[in-house]
Amino acid sequence: MISVDNKYDLETLESKVLKTVLATRGVVNNDTHETFVALESITDTVVNMKAYIWMDTTEYRTHAHEIKSEVIANVKSMMEKDGKNPIIA
Repeated sequence: MISVDNKYDLETLESKVLKTVLATRGVVNNDTHETFVALESITDTVVNMKAYIWMDTTEYRTHAHEIKSEVIANVKSMMEKDGKNPIIA
């Protein structure tokens, strides 16, 4: 879950998050496995979105967690460079 201030342009933010997720090593996006970002909820102050990802791994334990960790770090870094202060859970 990614939470940010709701003053940001949601389409642009969603697009940047997806681009960042797809650029992460091990994330899959093809005809049968679509990775996407969806808005989960919007409040007066916060927008919550979630990335749904497919991973290229046959070993779900360690490797999948490494990919997920890299996705989180990459999204956090991208958002901080854009001047946003995300809360990622």
